[in-house]
Amino acid sequence: MQKGLISIIVPVYNSEPYLEECMKSIMNQTYTNLEIILVNDGSTDKSGELCDIYAKSDDRVRVVHKENGGVCSARNAGLDVAQGEFVGFVDHDDTVETNMYEIMYERIIEAGADICICGVTMFMYGYTYATKLPEGGVHTPSSIVELYLSSRHIVGPLFAVTNKLILNNLLKGEKGQTQSNPIRFKEDLYAGEDFWFMADCYSVITKPPTLITIVDIPLFNHMYRSNSGSISKGFTVGDMDEMYSRLKNTMINILPQRKAEISSAIDQMECEYVVSCGHRIIIAGQEPNFRLPLNKILSSTSRLKTKVSALLMYLRLFSFYRLLYKIFRKR
Repeated sequence: MQKGLISIIVPVYNSEPYLEECMKSIMNQTYTNLEIILVNDGSTDKSGELCDIYAKSDDRVRVVHKENGGVCSARNAGLDVAQGEFVGFVDHDDTVETNMYEIMYERIIEAGADICICGVTMFMYGYTYATKLPEGGVHTPSSIVELYLSSRHIVGPLFAVTNKLILNNLLKGEKGQTQSNPIRFKEDLYAGEDFWFMADCYSVITKPPTLITIVDIPLFNHMYRSNSGSISKGFTVGDMDEMYSRLKNTMINILPQRKAEISSAIDQMECEYVVSCGHRIIIAGQEPNFRLPLNKILSSTSRLKTKVSALLMYLRLFSFYRLLYKIFRKR
């Protein structure tokens, strides 16, 4: 494993419209000691050819061609060949600020940490907003859970993978005196895979203990695409129940004295996520292939907008939902 090398894993699937912008933001990083791993996940367009072109133009680029297996399978294929001291993930339709990995590498080395988290700028529905994270310091998994309970709106930045720099030895199960199973993405998940993966990162018992540091600068740019409604192909509420139950149990094991608050917070997060997935599918012009657990949603969340959305979805009033959304957007 090469010290100081950062492996950046980019899952690629039918990425022609977005890959150039994504790759430009990575290849132009001020931190140049990079291994850029493009995993062509069985693309049916020219994405695979583009990956090979990038590899010929920059010797830091490696390409893995594989049969289609989904984003989790692609990320795992990248992890299998990553040689860097640290690992980062970028999705093919997102971008990173030019100095992202320089800032995060300096911070993670300075703090002696295993994971570095940076802020995220969201580009969604024509709006732009940046997350606000507490600056600096070194956290433990228990203080990360405390942070989530005190500021639930930052759950995305805490549990996403694309705004992280992670010690490769932690993922390999070889940190310090630790010998544990490698941390990998659960390949049969169609949503929430980041939460599952980061829960494993935070909960693994290591000697010395896992440490996390935060950079309160929005260095990662998440581009929401309307066609993300394709999530409906495999999304099930049952999958979400399994994933959030695991997340709940993980947090409770990390911070057992806050069990009741964790349970309530995770239930609310699950309900809002399920409604959010339904929303994205409907706005993309499709219809959800799952039924919402309406009673659970109405009892778990206090947000009126979420309750109204859930009721309209439950009644399958999709055309009316789109009309209301258009009115809401205009306002």
